[in-house]
Amino acid sequence: LDIVQGDFNISNNITSDNGTLNVSQGTTTIATIATVIIPDINVNNGGTLDVAGAVEASNVNVNIGTLNVTGTVEASNVNVNNGTLDVAGTVEASKEVVVQNGGTLHLGNATDNVTGTITTAMTSLYGTLNGIGSISGTTTAHNGSYLKPGNSPGSITFMDLILAGGSTSEMEIETSATAGVTFDQITVNNNFTIDNEAKLNLLKYGAGTELAQGEKVKIFNFTPGNIKGFFGDVTSTYNNDVILNLQTGEVVGLGGTTISQFENSVASNSNQINILNDLKMNETNGVAQYYGGELASRLASNQGNAVETKKIFETFSPEAYSSLLEQNKFNLINSTSKLPTDLENTKTGLSISMDRNTYETKEDVNSIGYNIEGNEIKIDHTGKFYEGFIVTSINAIDGEIDSKYMSATTKNYGINIAMVQPLGSENLTFRSQASYMKGDTDLSRETYDSKSYANSISSSGIMAGLGLGYDKKFENVKLATTLDVLYYKSNVDGFTESNANVLDALTVQEQDESGLVSKAKVKVTKDLTENLSISGKAEYTKFFNSDKNKVSANVTLEDTLFSVENEGLGKDIIGLGVGVDYKVNKEWSAEFNAGISGDKDLTQNNNIGFQLKYAF
Repeated sequence: LDIVQGDFNISNNITSDNGTLNVSQGTTTIATIATVIIPDINVNNGGTLDVAGAVEASNVNVNIGTLNVTGTVEASNVNVNNGTLDVAGTVEASKEVVVQNGGTLHLGNATDNVTGTITTAMTSLYGTLNGIGSISGTTTAHNGSYLKPGNSPGSITFMDLILAGGSTSEMEIETSATAGVTFDQITVNNNFTIDNEAKLNLLKYGAGTELAQGEKVKIFNFTPGNIKGFFGDVTSTYNNDVILNLQTGEVVGLGGTTISQFENSVASNSNQINILNDLKMNETNGVAQYYGGELASRLASNQGNAVETKKIFETFSPEAYSSLLEQNKFNLINSTSKLPTDLENTKTGLSISMDRNTYETKEDVNSIGYNIEGNEIKIDHTGKFYEGFIVTSINAIDGEIDSKYMSATTKNYGINIAMVQPLGSENLTFRSQASYMKGDTDLSRETYDSKSYANSISSSGIMAGLGLGYDKKFENVKLATTLDVLYYKSNVDGFTESNANVLDALTVQEQDESGLVSKAKVKVTKDLTENLSISGKAEYTKFFNSDKNKVSANVTLEDTLFSVENEGLGKDIIGLGVGVDYKVNKEWSAEFNAGISGDKDLTQNNNIGFQLKYAF
C-alpha cells in the first residue's frame, strides 16, 4: 500500500501477511478504532503517519518523515533514520529501537502532561532523544547523540542507561523546586553508566538564577550505588562554579566561590586535601565532579563553618582504623619472651604473668588521636636446652581502642618460642625467638548522621629475631643488658562496614606493615634481702620503617579509592621502669613491675605487671 501524497484516513482494520505500508508526503491517519497488521511500514519523503489506533508490524522505518504515536505500535524493530518518532502513546519493539544520526525520538506531550512509553530490550541512540516519558531495557546514547529531557524542563525514566563516549546530555535548570517542572531530571531504575568521554551541558533555563551555597538540584535520580563513571567534559551557562556530586546525582551550588576557593576553605590538613583530590574525578569549565557519597554536598552546604566541615571530614575518614594495625604490631612486639641473662641462676619452671599496657597518640592538625588498652595473660615454660634454656609462651590479650568517632574491642592470641645459649663466656649469651599472633576485632564508627559497624575483622602477625645478652654481678647489684633485632610483619584484613545510610558505609582495604625493630634494655637489680630485690630499667625501641600508616578505603557503593595517613604510635620509643621481686621459697617467687615510655607521638604506660613463677 503506497500513499504517495495527500491526506488519507484508515478507519477500518487492515491485515496483510506480506505487504508494506509506504507513506510519502501528506498525512496518513490510523484512527483509534482501526488496527493495521502488516510486515513493514516506511515513512518517507516528508510524509506523516499518525497512529491513534494500533499497528502491528515486523519493521517500522521512519526515514525522511514523521511517525506520531498516540495509540500503540508493536514491532520487532523500529528505526528512525532521518525523521522523527513522536510517541505520546506506546511503542513496543521486541528487539530494538534505533535512532540514527539526524533522527529524533520525542516522548510525550508536555502541554497536556502526557508521557510517552517505549517498551523494548534495547534502544540505540545516535540522534536526539527529548520529551517526557519512559524507556525500558538498555538505552545506549552513542557518539554524536543528544539526550535532552523535556521540551522545557522535563523528565525521562530509563531502565538501564549508558552514556557512551561522544554523547551529549543537556540538562536545563530554572530552580531547584520540582523535578521535571523547574529542572530536567533523568531517572534510571537499574544501572547508570557514564563513559569518561561523555559530555554534559548544564543550562540555566528561563528566569533561573545562580544556585545558592549548598542548594541542590537532583538532575540524575537512581538507586545509590547504581552509577559508574564520570563525564569527560561538563559545560555550564552559570556564571558561578558548581559541583556535580556523582553518587547523589546532584548539582550543588557554591554561592559564588570558585572550586579552588571551596576546596581551600573546607580542607585544612593534608588528609582532607588528599580525600578531595582522590575523590574529584574531573574539573572542567567551573564544574567539579566528585564521588564520595554525600561528602561533597555536605561540605558545600557547610562551607565557611570550620567546626562542621571538620566534623564532616572526621566522620567520613577511615584514619582511626590505622590504630588496628598499630595495636596488632605492638601486641606482637611486646609478646616476646623474657629470656634470662644470668644462666647460672636460672631454673626450669612455669610462670604466669598479667600485664596491662596503654598507648595514647596525640591529636594534631594533621592526625587524629586514639587510645589503645591491652590486658595480657601469658604462660611461660622454661626448660633446659643444651647449655642454655628454651622458653615457650602462650598469651591472650583483650584490648580496646577508642578515638573521637571510633571504638573497637579486640582479642589476640599468640605463641612464642625463644632460646638462649651462652656465647664464649658465662656473661655473654646469644638469644633467638619467633612469634605468631592471631586476632579478631569488632568495631563501630560514628558517621555524620548514623553509625557504621564491622565485626570479626581478622589480624595476624609474625615476628622473628636474634640478639645478645650480657650479665654482670657486683656484690649485691646485678647489671643485665640485652639487644635484640627483630623482623616483624603485621596484617589487618580488609573489611566492609554496615550502615543504615549506605552512602556513609566504607570498604576499608587490607593494611600491612613489615620491617625491622631493635630493642635495647639495661636493667639494674639490687638485693635488699636474701628474698627481696628491686630493679630499675631503661629501654630504647627503634622502628626502622619510617613510613606513616596509610589507610585506603572507598564508599562501599563506589569503586573510587581514597587514602589518609596517620603518624602512629611512634618510631623512637624511650622507656623507664621499676620492679620488685620477692622469693617466697625455693619454688615460688613473684615479681611486680611498672613503667612508662614514649616519644613525641606516644605515651605508653605499663602501669600494672605481675608475674608468678614456680621453679622445679
